[in-house]
Amino acid sequence: MTVNQYDFLKGRHKNLLLAIAVLAILTAVGCGDGGFNYSSSDEPIETHQNSFDVGGSPSLFVVSFNGGITIEASTDGTITVMATIRRADKVEYRIKQEGDTITVVVDRTERTTGESPGAEIVVSVPASTRLKLDTTNGAIVVRGTLRSGDIKTSNGRIELTDVEGTFVADTSNGLIAIRGIVGNVNLETTNGNIEFSGELTPGGRNDIRTNNGSIDIVLRGTPSVEVDATTRNGTIKSDVPIRTSSTKSTSLQGTIGSGAADLRIDTSNGSIIIR
Repeated sequence: MTVNQYDFLKGRHKNLLLAIAVLAILTAVGCGDGGFNYSSSDEPIETHQNSFDVGGSPSLFVVSFNGGITIEASTDGTITVMATIRRADKVEYRIKQEGDTITVVVDRTERTTGESPGAEIVVSVPASTRLKLDTTNGAIVVRGTLRSGDIKTSNGRIELTDVEGTFVADTSNGLIAIRGIVGNVNLETTNGNIEFSGELTPGGRNDIRTNNGSIDIVLRGTPSVEVDATTRNGTIKSDVPIRTSSTKSTSLQGTIGSGAADLRIDTSNGSIIIR
């Protein structure tokens, strides 16, 4: 097999994986968690696919609405964006490259009645990509990236898996789940639980808060954390040895290890557990 044939087959394999990911999203969004609903009365769906060659430290900015954003780390040097647009006649889709920065913007062009327009965005990126993602009424899922990110949605969950760096994640109504991180976080949801599992790097300041929900913290590696945890209506429990400086039924301050990273945990209505 020649090099050109190999590259061609690899490209087809990558496009197939993206297509499968989009199909999975379109199948799932009708269930209501992080996506818009489809029915037989919907306008035709429009699909866009664009690929860009980038350098070693690229950035990806995505602003969308009424739909989810999924980011998957890849091993090649391209950013590939697949956008599935609903009610495309009422939506403006723009994508551009400036150096190593890719920007994707999905805008509503006018108010509509009946079925709502929206978009589902699936992106394959180099693991070294810096992320800034913003959507409404949809989930944001990130897997395998090794740089920092700012992530915001309303009415949708946020999931980060096997990532590194400093991440800011904010949703108004939905779960935040961090499953395998090395870095630091600022996590906030209004109505939803927060699940965190990872290793906090020394010198970092970490804030984890929800108004209505419980918080479950699993500290990986060799924990070295200064903890300040508070709840108004709930309990606080630590399964990790902690040298407490202040403890009450609804608050806990103390040091785990040498206290190299700061961790503030806050909920109004829910319990907190540190493991």
